[in-house]
Amino acid sequence: MTPTRALPSLVIVSLLLVPYTSTNLAQGTASYATVAALPDVVDGQPLRDFAFDEVARRVYAASDRGLFWSDLNDARPAMKGPLFKKDLLRIEMAPDLGRLFYFTNNEIGYVDLRGASPTPVTLAVGRDWATELVYEPVRQEIYVATRTPKVLVFDARSGERGAEVKVPGWWATSLEAVPGHVFMNVSNKNGLYEIDAATHVAKPWPIDGKLVTPAYLESDPSGRNLFAVYDQFIVAIDVATAKVVGRVTTTAPPVVAFDPGTGLLVASWANASRRNLILKAFRVDDSGLTEVAEMSNPSRGLLGLEPTSGGFLQKGSHSLLVWSTGQVSDIAGQSRARWSGWD
Repeated sequence: MTPTRALPSLVIVSLLLVPYTSTNLAQGTASYATVAALPDVVDGQPLRDFAFDEVARRVYAASDRGLFWSDLNDARPAMKGPLFKKDLLRIEMAPDLGRLFYFTNNEIGYVDLRGASPTPVTLAVGRDWATELVYEPVRQEIYVATRTPKVLVFDARSGERGAEVKVPGWWATSLEAVPGHVFMNVSNKNGLYEIDAATHVAKPWPIDGKLVTPAYLESDPSGRNLFAVYDQFIVAIDVATAKVVGRVTTTAPPVVAFDPGTGLLVASWANASRRNLILKAFRVDDSGLTEVAEMSNPSRGLLGLEPTSGGFLQKGSHSLLVWSTGQVSDIAGQSRARWSGWD
């Protein structure tokens, strides 16, 4: 891995457009294609967490060198920054507010990305052993999981610290928010749990159908579906009914990313020989999780996905591969921003 020297105002230009590999989606819609590649290392340090701003169509990346970004509207997307310097562990976007929230080893804070001069604002010091954070868009609150039996809640507009949600077990993992709800695993409990955004009370969320926990969680930002990944299974759950409505069995542990621009769940896993990766897109319909596309995995493609809108990012060999359909959603909804399968 070749280190890239970080300058005070670093601009890392993307690689030349890679020859794309694509397949037509169902019913004649546009194709997914690789359109660019970005570096995944800055100043010899890997980019460790990601957040997508659907309004500005920017990918933000965290490292121990600070916050970097790439504008996907550019003809040749480049990795730029740092916007500010901190040892960032996790980041989360609140796209309707134009704010990016983060935590480091000793603080929780945010930066207003729409301001003329973005400056980090500290919300709390000490971080209570923070492990994850998610944004709930209805009440506009940030939930921060800790390695204690509580989840911290902050008002994403004022920055004021609010309720502490009592976790009915050791601690919360794999937080995932949809409008009005935050779902999670509890480390020493079976099944999924739900935090009601209106009451800040955590309780079991019984599922109608088979689901094994702990599971990695991913959501449709509209709140229609929650997706759970465990072992060699991908499960789609209807949020309104808490019913399993689709299931896919894979040949190896999969990773997933929901693309709100196309309404498709992109999934990847190793084939039976473990020599190649399978890369497919699924739609939730009356038949369950229906495969609508299979992409040819690029030679540099590895296991790791990140949603954008009308596309996704894929972990590559010393790079981040940018996939696109050319379609852009007009909804400034929340997009989950975390690499599946990297942690």
